[in-house]
Amino acid sequence: KKDNKALWNGNYGGSYKNIKTNKPKMAVAFLRETENNRVFVIANLSDEPAKISLKGKAYKGEYKDYFNNETRKFKKESSIQLDGWGFRVFLKE
Repeated sequence: KKDNKALWNGNYGGSYKNIKTNKPKMAVAFLRETENNRVFVIANLSDEPAKISLKGKAYKGEYKDYFNNETRKFKKESSIQLDGWGFRVFLKE
């Protein structure tokens, strides 16, 4: 958290942008962004596996997966498969 300004608190941290999904009752996706730091989170809030389709294009770009350091490119209207209660955190610096 200390190394990524997008996660800082209050006015020092990044702005929050909700990303709409095809499953608004079971999934959440959002961006926090400031200066050159961006954090993109996608979470499945149910116990069922789900293919989460992302709406819009605010999240477009190439990111590193925080947990496995793999690179992933998101295009407009991308989707991702998540296990029940699964989530992914992507960083762009």
